[in-house]
Order: sequence, then structure tokens, then C-alpha cells
Amino acid sequence: MGDCKKVMYASEQQANADIARIKQKSTRTKLPTRAYQCTKCNLWHLTSLPDYKALYTEQLAENQKIKSGAYVKSLELKVFKLQQKLDTIGTFTQSKIDKELHIEPRIKTLNATISKQASQIIKLKKEASQLINELIVLKSKTHEIQ
Repeated sequence: MGDCKKVMYASEQQANADIARIKQKSTRTKLPTRAYQCTKCNLWHLTSLPDYKALYTEQLAENQKIKSGAYVKSLELKVFKLQQKLDTIGTFTQSKIDKELHIEPRIKTLNATISKQASQIIKLKKEASQLINELIVLKSKTHEIQ
């Protein structure tokens, strides 16, 4: 029992209680994260190192889950559910969207008026362009006559 120089705890519960106390009150940068049972003294000590054995076991279980296909199946299910949501969104018609957005009739009327005016402006621009071209042709002809 005298070989260990670390603080000794009689049980894992006592060690974990001390970890909680240290985390609350300590200003140290390196804090204990877990308790472990010492192979030399058979008592409990604190460490800030991760439990590599547990991490390895978790990773091994995760790898086996992936290999078994259960992980792939769960991902496929998630993709399927997302696809269903996308399909639902895709089936919205303009009237459904208008209802969802609670668009007032006045806004619809204004939008229609703006669309009509925009098409009229485009039409007038074309007519103006044609008239300018005709004027250019007429000017060139009058210069030729003079």
C-alpha cells in the first residue's frame, strides 16, 4: 500500500465525489476526469487521462455496428424521411404557399399590376428602339438626297 504516491480513496464513489468537488472549486487548467482502481494498492486514484480501454471498446463496438449494416440501415431510414419531407415541400402549389404566407389580396393585385406594367415597359422599349432605327434610316436617306 505504501508504493502509491497519489491520493488514495477507499471507493470509486468517494473518488468521483472528490472529482466533482475539484471541478467546482479548482482553477487548475488540468482537472481530473475519472477515477480508476490501482493495480498496485487496489485503492482508487484520480486521473485526467481518458480511459483508453473504454474508448477502444466503444470504437470497436461502433465499427462492428457499421459492419453489421445496422448503421447503414439507420442512415437509409434518415435519408428516406428527409426525402419524404422534400416531397411534401415539393407538392406545395402557389395557392397553398399563398395560404401559408397569408398573402393579402391587395398584394396579389399589386403584383399583377407591376407585372403588367413591366411587360408594357418592355414593349415600349422595343417600339422606341424600332422608331430610333427608322429615324436613323430616314436621316441617312435625307443626307443622300441633299
